[in-house]
Amino acid sequence: MIWHGFGMFGMGGQVTDPGESNFTQRVKAEIPEIDIHDSPYTDEQAGQIAVLVAALPAEDGVFVWGTSLGSNNTPVVCSYTHHIIDGAFGFQASVYGATGYKLNDNIKFAHLISSTNPVPLPGLGAYVWPLGTMPLASYHHEWHNIPHPGDYDLGDQMKFINEMKRIIAAGRA
Repeated sequence: MIWHGFGMFGMGGQVTDPGESNFTQRVKAEIPEIDIHDSPYTDEQAGQIAVLVAALPAEDGVFVWGTSLGSNNTPVVCSYTHHIIDGAFGFQASVYGATGYKLNDNIKFAHLISSTNPVPLPGLGAYVWPLGTMPLASYHHEWHNIPHPGDYDLGDQMKFINEMKRIIAAGRA
């Protein structure tokens, strides 16, 4: 099985979400078998990422993640393809981004970290992905009181990386 990872910045890219670049590079360093393609992508490239995912062989493993508006677009990518998404991860999706895209049964595991902290603007980081046909037991959601965008939190980065490692070690049943 070949593993693929697609990460997305929020609005402003590297300027506003420098932790996303750091996280993507940590994924590559800690899990070298993941092809991160051109990650991190901009939040506006969700449709292009979905096309890339859809073109992958069905047996290949896929992880999608994002920060801020990129986190909003993580379920967008997942909903635009029928490919199995082995893991969807998000750092603080925004109430001002794409909403209403549900986590459906092509997603095998999802973990979203949202923010209760109003800095720098209330609602940034406070959106919660809605559950669709994905089993509730496979969806993990946490609230953290850290300023937006949250992708800089090394503990949360490591949590996502360890979950990716666990998924890879388990393989696809």
